[in-house]
Amino acid sequence: IVATTTTDTTGTYAFTGLNPGTYLLEFAPPAGHMITDRDIGLDDTVDSDVDVATRRTVPTRLDGGENDLTWDLGVYQLASLGDRVWYDQDLDGLQDDGEAPVVGVEVRLFTAGGTSLASTTTDNDGLYRFDALRPGGYVVQFSVPNGYTATARDIGADDALDADAHPVTGQSPLVQLTSGEHDPSIDAGVYQRASIGDRVWEDIDLDGVIA
Repeated sequence: IVATTTTDTTGTYAFTGLNPGTYLLEFAPPAGHMITDRDIGLDDTVDSDVDVATRRTVPTRLDGGENDLTWDLGVYQLASLGDRVWYDQDLDGLQDDGEAPVVGVEVRLFTAGGTSLASTTTDNDGLYRFDALRPGGYVVQFSVPNGYTATARDIGADDALDADAHPVTGQSPLVQLTSGEHDPSIDAGVYQRASIGDRVWEDIDLDGVIA
C-alpha cells in the first residue's frame, strides 16, 4: 500500500507526487453498493475499470510526468419490484377497498430479452416481490388461476391501483428499474365470468308456472 484517499463531493480522487513505476488501485465501495461491470464500450475515459471480485484495477505503468485520469469506478444499488394480485369484483380495473387478495398465483420474472430469471407465488395478502435485481429492464408475467380472467389494464391515472397484466399474455409492460429503486406498482386483477338465462315456455294454462 502506497497511499489511501477518499472521493470528494464530486466523486473525484487523485494520487499525486508518485514516483514513476507500476501501480494498481483498490476501491472500497460504500455499504450497500455493488461494482458495475468493467471495460464496457470503447472509451476508457468514461467506463469502469475495476474487477467486480477483487475490487482492483489491473496494474498500470506510470512514466515520469504522466497524469493518467482514466481509472474510474461505477457503483450501483440493487433494485426490486412487486406488488399484488386481487379479485376485481366490480370489474373496474382498480384495487378497491374490500376487494380480496388472490393467494398462490405464480408470478415469473423475465429480462427485457425474454430470459426467465425467477418465479414466486403470491402470499396470503396477494403480494409478491422480486429482490436483488440489477438496474435494467424486466417483464413480469402472471399466471391467471383456472376459471378466472385478467381484468383490463392501465385503467385510470394511479398506477399503484390499476392492473398491469395483459389480459391475454399475462405480461406487464417493460419495467425499467434504476439503481436502488423499488417499484411496487406491478399488479394484476382477476375476475370470474358470470352467466344468466334459462327458458321460454308456452304457458298453456296461463298459471305463470312451468308445469
